Amino acid sequence: MAAACSGSGPVAAVFGGAAVVLLIGVGTALGYREYRKRQLLSRRWVLSFLKARGLDPEEDADGDVLFLLDNMKYVLHIKEHYFELHIGFGRKRSELNDELMTRMAQEVMSSTRMVKILLRPEAVLFSIECLQCRKSEFAGFFDSYIRILKFSVAEHTRRYNEALEEFHRELRRQREAEYLSQRFSDYQGKDVVN
Repeated sequence: MAAACSGSGPVAAVFGGAAVVLLIGVGTALGYREYRKRQLLSRRWVLSFLKARGLDPEEDADGDVLFLLDNMKYVLHIKEHYFELHIGFGRKRSELNDELMTRMAQEVMSSTRMVKILLRPEAVLFSIECLQCRKSEFAGFFDSYIRILKFSVAEHTRRYNEALEEFHRELRRQREAEYLSQRFSDYQGKDVVN
């Protein structure tokens, strides 16, 4: 820098060139950072993406994006480097068998590998969490996320209903066996006339 100020020609040219290259590099880095920032998933972009698909999204008090698709309500929670897409169903705890629900949830989660199923006292929550943060990735895979969630819901429901029916059949068999056993013990030691 001192050589450039003193007027030394070749040294000043080298330092001047380096300064230009440094400014171009800084400008390019800032431009690339701005470009990448514009490519990132944002709540505003997601709202416009869903509106363009005719899904009539809305934002709730927590900043989550809600939308209705095929009479199912979805919740999209956007974080800085990932998002969560949820679908949930209310349930009455007294009407469901928690042990079967848990077992079927484990089976579906191990078969799909992408979906988490959370059993809460008031609801069953199906969720996909992805480390995607780019608009193009989200748009490209959106339909697949919806299909995977729908499949998981249908598969969990099917497996649960089948397991519950088998559970009830087993209960009926046990009751019948107990009833016959009780009737047999009532007649033991008694003279029976035909």
